[in-house]
Amino acid sequence: MKITLNAVPKVLSSYFLTAEKILNDKKCIEYIEKMREFIFGRETVSIARLLGLDLFTLVFYKEMPFREHIKDKLTVKEKEEIILTGFLINYLCRGKYIRILPLIKSGDDIFLGDFSLLRLSIIDTSADYKKMNNKLLKRADKNEVKKYELSKLSNHYIETVRMGIVKYYVRKVINEKIFLDKINYKRFSSGLRLNNRPADMESINALLRKRKNLTFIDLTDTSARLNLSALYAVTFYKANINDIFNSALIFSPDNNTLSDEIYGKAASELINIIYNGNGIEICDVLVKMAIEFSKIELPKIDPDDLNAIIKNYTVIYAAAAMAYKYDKAFSQHEMLKTTMRRQMIDNFWHTYWRILTYKKYGTVVSFCCMLSEIDLNNYRDIRSYSDSVMSEYAKAQTALKEIEEELNGV
Repeated sequence: MKITLNAVPKVLSSYFLTAEKILNDKKCIEYIEKMREFIFGRETVSIARLLGLDLFTLVFYKEMPFREHIKDKLTVKEKEEIILTGFLINYLCRGKYIRILPLIKSGDDIFLGDFSLLRLSIIDTSADYKKMNNKLLKRADKNEVKKYELSKLSNHYIETVRMGIVKYYVRKVINEKIFLDKINYKRFSSGLRLNNRPADMESINALLRKRKNLTFIDLTDTSARLNLSALYAVTFYKANINDIFNSALIFSPDNNTLSDEIYGKAASELINIIYNGNGIEICDVLVKMAIEFSKIELPKIDPDDLNAIIKNYTVIYAAAAMAYKYDKAFSQHEMLKTTMRRQMIDNFWHTYWRILTYKKYGTVVSFCCMLSEIDLNNYRDIRSYSDSVMSEYAKAQTALKEIEEELNGV
């Protein structure tokens, strides 16, 4: 990759460059700041900022990360990026073997390009750099044929960049989940009726709090109401869980989801059952919902495929949330288990075990939430931090493997 810079200050072309020399020269600092985008490329600089990624995670000298190669020269803690850029320009002026990993953005997609060898060319209106450029060109041609095996540390740096891209997609899908929650709140809160009268959630919650059976299933909890209303719609209105929780389908122009009126009707019916029904009636409906829940086919996810986890995040989040609400209801009200055993006879443990299996998706959800907040510099530089991230990933992988085995009866 050819980069063109204006005439390089003498300080930066010195064989005996130091951090102090860079920081003590204001013109040198101004030059570095102006030239940074020309070295890395405006798009790469922009994407790195978006990912929260240090630009020098992308730069390599021979088989080593550039930062690691010159770390002994980083004797001044302040303005580290200025110093690193200064040394990078210095190495380029000397025709050193420098490679960069470009970041590329296409629409909403970000991906990592192939290694590019940096070739320097210098221009200036007041001087002729032809001789120097020819010298740099010859060195670049020689560098082009050289082969260096990446060190273990370099591969860790590359993995950090990939983790940054994963973080970007996780944050994106979590934002989609937040937006989806707003859509579902509107769906399951429109046209609500209690005892055949229009009612808003504030008045409904006030009445529900007076019911003694509220400890059995608490629909004043917005998450419980939305998730259980969704399951009620799946059970009694043949709604599809993907139409409710799969963001890729919901935001598609081809989606064939039910109308908001149907979802509002389903929510109203569930609220009326919880408010007006006795214990047996409530249990009867929840048992039917539990049976339907256990039959839902959730996406098969390869534990080693982070993209598949991200793609299905909104669905597995919903499955985990429903499972948590059910398990809480089971633990707080023995009558529900008793009614379920009586109605299902031999299938009780199969259904209950399915619910506990879906609950394991919570481990995957927790891992995604952790990824969305990952500090990439700490991941790159602190062994214990990166080990903790990989430990959480291993837990998510184990959970997905156990879910797959249990659903397939292995």
